[in-house]
Amino acid sequence: MWFNVSYASNFQPKKFNCLGNGSSIRTQVNIIKEYDSEYLLGFEQSDFGSAFSFMKINNDTLVSYSMEYKWDVVHISTFEPLKDNSRKLIVYTYRLTKDQLNEIKQLNSKFSNYNDIADFDLTDKELKDEIFILNKIEKILSSSKKEVVGDPLIYTCNISNEKTSTPSNSNSSLNLGENDTFACRKDGVSSIIKILEIYEDNNVVLYTKFRGNKFLNFGRFTGESLEFFSLENTYKKSGNEAFLTINMLTPPVDEKLSYWLFTVSLTDEEKNELKKYGTKFDRVVSKISKFNLTDEELIKEIKLHDKKLEIIGNIINSEEKVQNQGMTSVTLICKKRDYSN
Repeated sequence: MWFNVSYASNFQPKKFNCLGNGSSIRTQVNIIKEYDSEYLLGFEQSDFGSAFSFMKINNDTLVSYSMEYKWDVVHISTFEPLKDNSRKLIVYTYRLTKDQLNEIKQLNSKFSNYNDIADFDLTDKELKDEIFILNKIEKILSSSKKEVVGDPLIYTCNISNEKTSTPSNSNSSLNLGENDTFACRKDGVSSIIKILEIYEDNNVVLYTKFRGNKFLNFGRFTGESLEFFSLENTYKKSGNEAFLTINMLTPPVDEKLSYWLFTVSLTDEEKNELKKYGTKFDRVVSKISKFNLTDEELIKEIKLHDKKLEIIGNIINSEEKVQNQGMTSVTLICKKRDYSN
């Protein structure tokens, strides 16, 4: 979802590890190349994906833009100068008009179709083209009032001494294996997460144990996190309410993992849309056994997972939905434990 930024001075390859203020959302920003005194190439890998960003230096602050045509929005990212051994990465999101979108869609950056880190050499013409694209987007956005979408995302970023490497979808950054179990708790809220099965390195079957119930889930490794969803129903006299929770398990800090839960209520339309997709999971069980998913079953679970991700994206990127549907979030701290079922 959110990609961008860095800073050049006596340029050398640099990497920044960034953590969202007040949350466990992480992103990693790499400075790849300095083209001249004003422009850099960066690469960002976050919990939501990865992308390149062509960046302009404004008074030691880097500014870049990334488009999400699916949601009709643009993200404007600023990477502030070093202060107290850290930098602030701030990402603002604005909704565009159809005219603005159509004008920007005609622009074609050299980096737009690449998702893996690389060192791009630009000819003089290619550099001029990228500068033109950046300035054009900047001009379009400054020409009219912008519709703000949500609050800005603010990260605190520290320089990493690790060598820049190609992003991977494997689970190596979490070092998770089958039967790994984690106890998660904070402020009186607790849960247990257990990895049951791993498929093709980045798809997993797992369960969470909460208040005595074991809830089955299908999850996927995305970059440096494990994400999975819970589809839940609450029955009241007024009717059946449905909720969708995105769960994210992120890499350890001081041997402790962060477990982030973000829950939204579903409309009847969204609930009915999800019913079109069958699944072996999203249910409470009393006994857990091996599933040994076939290739067809695995493809089906991946499709359902992506559909849930799409619904979450539609909600998060719609100010109206955010206001009407309500959201709650909590972050638990997890440590590996030796538990039986």
